[in-house]
Amino acid sequence: MRITVDAKTLEKTLSNLMVRGKYGTGTGVKSDLLGKHVVMIYREERLEVWNADMSFIACSILDCTVDDPTLKPFCVNAKELSPFLKKMNGDIIMYLNDTIQIQTQTGETSLTLSLINEHPNFGSINTIMNMKLPFASSIEPVSGELPSFNKTQFESGVLVNHKEFSEAINMCENINTGIYLLNHKENQLTISSGNITKNYAKILELETQTGDGSTVAFSAPIHKFFDEDFFLFMKDEFPLFLSNENRFLVRVPHIE
Repeated sequence: MRITVDAKTLEKTLSNLMVRGKYGTGTGVKSDLLGKHVVMIYREERLEVWNADMSFIACSILDCTVDDPTLKPFCVNAKELSPFLKKMNGDIIMYLNDTIQIQTQTGETSLTLSLINEHPNFGSINTIMNMKLPFASSIEPVSGELPSFNKTQFESGVLVNHKEFSEAINMCENINTGIYLLNHKENQLTISSGNITKNYAKILELETQTGDGSTVAFSAPIHKFFDEDFFLFMKDEFPLFLSNENRFLVRVPHIE
């Protein structure tokens, strides 16, 4: 089996899918990552790359070419692979057997790594995969048609400026609870975090939004995953769903 893909694009995808950042611990926050293993699945002429734990599932898609469209899913150690990809340029070729062998187009550079038997949370990935959640290209929240999660429709959908969202969560991290609150009401999204001694809140003005409004608390550095604007879908005390043209994530809510 052979897959051809751009080295820098793959490295960026793997780095984003590890979702490094500050995670809540119950007593504060600590630097961590979603996980070091990713699953690659070839479907509909694109390579889907997935990562997950029991409560956080993320997916990115990228263009590639394969010599056999019946390519089976395979799992790699992204943390181990990424440093090598950073030093490569242009297209690379991945050969899959019992191992994964990577070569540059010139053949002058090669790398061989072991494949992982199975992603430790493939059950979570498979569950979300079977729901067929949409990427942004097939979403039209302004029409009032909101997507569903596990057959339950979201109550509100908003288009979020990723820079403003990231800046707000970064400020919330200074509160050091690891818990963040999203509140959508009319044309505003309020992002906040607080404890008994301090509170921070940022209001984002929305140009595109639909629904009756929702409030969801969560804990995870989801703002680290997107580098472009995205749609955010919410329902009270229900998983968050964030999606743009080539990425989406699902995060379960934090419930006291």
